[in-house]
Parts: sequence; C-alpha cells; structure tokens
Amino acid sequence: MLAPLTPPPGMFLRSMTRAAGSDELVVYGRAGDPGRGLALFKSHSRGGDFPKGARKVEIRGFPSGRIGRNGPAIWMRWVGPQDEELDQPPIFGLAAMGLSEAEVRTAADNVHRASGRIARRGLPKGLLPIAVIRLDDDRPGPLFSGALTQEWTDETGGVLSLTSLPNGEPWETAARLITLGRPARVRGSGGLAGSWPYEKDGAIEIRTWRENASVVIATSWQMHEAKLDAVVAGLRPVRGKQVDRLRAQILRYPPERLVRGLSEYGQWLATSGHDSQVMWAVAVSSFGSHGEARVAVEAQHIDHDVYVDSNMYVRWPGDHLSVSGAEVETAASPGSNPYFAAGVVDGGVDRVRLKRTDGAMMPVPLGHKMPDGTRWFATWLDGTAAVEALAYDARGRVVARESY
Repeated sequence: MLAPLTPPPGMFLRSMTRAAGSDELVVYGRAGDPGRGLALFKSHSRGGDFPKGARKVEIRGFPSGRIGRNGPAIWMRWVGPQDEELDQPPIFGLAAMGLSEAEVRTAADNVHRASGRIARRGLPKGLLPIAVIRLDDDRPGPLFSGALTQEWTDETGGVLSLTSLPNGEPWETAARLITLGRPARVRGSGGLAGSWPYEKDGAIEIRTWRENASVVIATSWQMHEAKLDAVVAGLRPVRGKQVDRLRAQILRYPPERLVRGLSEYGQWLATSGHDSQVMWAVAVSSFGSHGEARVAVEAQHIDHDVYVDSNMYVRWPGDHLSVSGAEVETAASPGSNPYFAAGVVDGGVDRVRLKRTDGAMMPVPLGHKMPDGTRWFATWLDGTAAVEALAYDARGRVVARESY
C-alpha cells in the first residue's frame, strides 16, 4: 500500500479501515475496455446534494433528476421514491465514460426502482454487468467494501482519503467511473483527475491511477487541489512493520478534531484519552435547568470504526461525583458490546478510579477544568465492564462513590 510517510504539517491520520458498505454499485462494462462503461449506484446514506453546473432532465418512472459533464465523463443523479421503512428516499446515480448523453439517458429511463438494475433493453451496445461492488457512500470519498482506506484530515477541516483496490479490470472500470475525470499524469503514469464542486458540501477532487499491483484512488474534500497533488506525489510504499507504525498514528489524532462539529450543538471538548487500540474524545454541554448535561463520545479504533451511543446524559449536581455509561458498537465485532464510561466531578475531587466486575481497580485521568469548575473523565472498557466509580480527595480519602 501507499501512504504519506511525511505528511504536510497539520495533517493527521484519522482512520485506516476496511469498509463494510451497505450501498451498491453495479458496474457495466466490456472485457478489455476499462475506458468505456457505466456504473449505477443506489444509496440510502448519501444526501441529495448535486455537483454544480448540472441541468434538469426528465427520467421515466422517477421524479426529475440532474445531468452534468466533466470532460469525457457524464453523470446523472436523482432522488427515488420514499420508502416507508427508511428515514429518507434513496439516491440513484449514473456515471459513464465513453458513452453519449443519449445512451446514458436511455439507461436512466430503464432503471428498475426496487432492484437498482438497468434493464437489458436500456444498456448501451456491448455493455454487460461485470461486477457488483459494495460501497460506504456516507463519506466525502466513496469507500469500497473490503478495500483498505486511509482517511487523513488537516487543520482546516479538509479530508483526504487513500484507497488501494485489486488490480483487476472490474475494479479499474469502477474506479474510473467514480472518478469521472479527464486524462492526467499521476505519479508518472496515465491516470484520471476529477474535480467536482458541489452546491452545498464544497469541492471533491479525485485522482485515480495504477501502481504496482493496485488501482489507487485519492480523494479530497474541502482541501486545496494543490495539497492533494502534493500528498499524492509524496506517497511511498509501506509494508510490514511500517504499516503497524502508520496505524499507531491514529492514537495521536488531535481529539479536538474528533468533536469539531459538535460546537454548533453547544457541546465542547471536556476530556480525551487512548489505550493501546482506541482513542476517544468527549464533548459535553453545559448543565441545563434540570441538572443534566448531554455527553457525546467520538472514538476510533486502530483497525475499525467505532460507534458510541450518543444519547448519554450525566446529572449534576451530585455528591462530588456523577457517572454514566453507554454501549459501543464496532464494525469488527458488533456482538461483543464493549462499554464506554463517562462522568464528572467537582473541585473537591483529586482523582477517580473505576471498580471492574472482576474486582480490579482502574485509575481514570481527569480532564481539564471546565468554566463551571467541574472536571470530566471517560474511558473505554473492552471485555470487563466497570460497575462502580470512586472519587478521592487530595489526601486519598474516598469522598463519593456511585454504581451504575
């Protein structure tokens, strides 16, 4: 795999995961011709934002959609009918290379709403289904299910992702269709460069090329194009222990970036930490009139994504101490149910320890002092959960304890 061994100042590795995508990309192509093809995706996660420069078109069997071009590439995008079992309607999209606009519109007119497939009568001559690929389309750049993707961020909120795909024709065709770009020289070889300014979400830049035994896709969002090209030019092969060292960088990810978007909801960084495999950051609101603060936890495992229940509340004032907990879902082991504990203490508390179900005592560092004088603590509990929190004063006396 390739990675920026010396990334630009301010750029940090956020995650390195293999996506388990729920969205589907059907690739239509012709053997021996990866430069000509059609891809249809149906997404229940991506919103309805459209690239700029598109025009409205009618699509048979659907509400109207939009169509646009980027050099030789053509794309269409439209909203499907509302599904009663889902919060939002699906988004359909077509991406095409080496085809005419009339061929693309005919394909759109022959999309089956339920199956997300193009009827044979609507396919351009010579094209057949060659692959069905799972995607995670809920991020700036699409993540291919099973493919390893690195996600880097910079100090401005920009995101850069790097994905390595197997060097097979279906994968190359899919990568080219997603890029929807113009021919370009990338790292000394022939590739594609796509540039897509969206109406609401900012610009997405994509570079796709073949190197060694892989097809590589580099995608940036809300990041200057020159920075993307500089990172791509500086990529180096990593293998063996270098990959392990790269993955360990995730534990040094700036915690304030994990909770950056929560300030608009009145939640601010209160504490953070990491163990040998997981790093986390906790943002809290001020205590409301009912004495409750909402607690939001963002976490990242070095191997996979982590989801912490966001509906966690801690009550205050308490007797020196108040604590709560939430179950955790992980992409790797959804049935293992790790646990996350978070709590708050007042100025009379010097340190906190958690008592686990196996009887062991576990010290938990306190975060910085908040404007109201409280300090927060939090920790990840994998395997054995904690059942009681104990607060100690500066002389080592237990001043409060709380089970949960």
